[in-house]
Amino acid sequence: MSSDEGEPVVQARAEIAAAAYSGPLPPPEWFRQYEAVVPGIGDRMMTVVESEVTDQHAESDHRRDMERALVGVGITLAKRGQIGAWLLGFGFLVASVVLILSGHSVLGGVFGLADLVGIVASFTVALLRRRDEQHSHD
Repeated sequence: MSSDEGEPVVQARAEIAAAAYSGPLPPPEWFRQYEAVVPGIGDRMMTVVESEVTDQHAESDHRRDMERALVGVGITLAKRGQIGAWLLGFGFLVASVVLILSGHSVLGGVFGLADLVGIVASFTVALLRRRDEQHSHD
């Protein structure tokens, strides 16, 4: 081949091979090539990988500790709620009995009925929540 001016044209063809790897370290042959270009790079790469692994383990441990703490707080709050509900229900029952015994039977009956409705409603809501949770896990 030649150009318009009569000079020969040189054609070149280049091929580039692509390669990839996954994981924290390159394949051994790449590792050796890196070492040949930058002596000591292998130790530096290993230090980085070890540091990453240590950080991942620490983060995992921290996440597990936080989840345990959250579960513990949830249990504590649930217990407090149950105690509070029990005291409230018992208080309404005592108030109902006292009112009925002191001659205020209508008001005492209202307190007793409110207490009964509250107890039934709380159990119903708890059962519905439990059923919904079971269906969402299925």
